[in-house]
Amino acid sequence: KATGSLTIEGNGYTLSRNSVPSDFRILTINAGDVTIDRLTISGGYVWTGSGGGIVNNGTLTLTNCTVSNNTANDYGGGGIYNYDGGILTLTNCTVSGNSAVGGGYGGGIYNDGTLILENCTVTGNTAQWSGGGIYNYYSTLNMTNCTVSGNMAGSGGGIYNYYSTLNMTNCTVSGNTANFDGGG
Repeated sequence: KATGSLTIEGNGYTLSRNSVPSDFRILTINAGDVTIDRLTISGGYVWTGSGGGIVNNGTLTLTNCTVSNNTANDYGGGGIYNYDGGILTLTNCTVSGNSAVGGGYGGGIYNDGTLILENCTVTGNTAQWSGGGIYNYYSTLNMTNCTVSGNMAGSGGGIYNYYSTLNMTNCTVSGNTANFDGGG
């Protein structure tokens, strides 16, 4: 858990859980300013709560990172849960193969703060209810040169923007599916 200023240089390594314990979030950022570069965050799983891979309530910057194959079983943010006014910036990152099940929202990312994506790919994520790729909830989402593809949810397969501000510049949203409405 990080609460102050911290920089993590991942050097291409993977931060993941082993098979025990089964209920294990990879990172929790409670406050402060955290920067992570060249790290893969994978295999997180939370049975109750949000953010299988990462929960952020501070200022978190991910650069050249991958957030993949994480699960939130109870509420949302399979890969990342950015909540309560947290500021999350991803640059040159991939968010893929994450899931929000058991009534979940935001398979890849659940945003309840400020989210900035630059040159990122959000692909192959699933949510049982809404926002397979990204669930943007009473928040701000700014995307530049990004691709949102191959995500799936009940509604809003790619992005579900709920009473929020969404700004997209030079982005591609394609190949997303929804069981009810809003594939893209």
